[in-house]
Amino acid sequence: MGYYVCMSPIPIDDPFTRALAREMRIALDDAGMTRKALASAAGIPLRTMVRYLDAEREVPVPSFMALCRAMGADPMALLDSADKAVEGK
Repeated sequence: MGYYVCMSPIPIDDPFTRALAREMRIALDDAGMTRKALASAAGIPLRTMVRYLDAEREVPVPSFMALCRAMGADPMALLDSADKAVEGK
């Protein structure tokens, strides 16, 4: 009998992580970029970035800042919008 290890990422059960991922997807759409173009511009591997945008992984601050710069998005505005979404405002 062997062990089975699931290798597919599972979305993080954290409201803020999900809200921030949603705000980053909106910013990506507003920037008119593809996910591949954003990953390249931010210097982040595509699969890693996709995990951030799908809330399968928390985004580290340096990566978040690189993504915001590449999209021309205001990082504080994204954080504020995510916080308001979580607080229900």
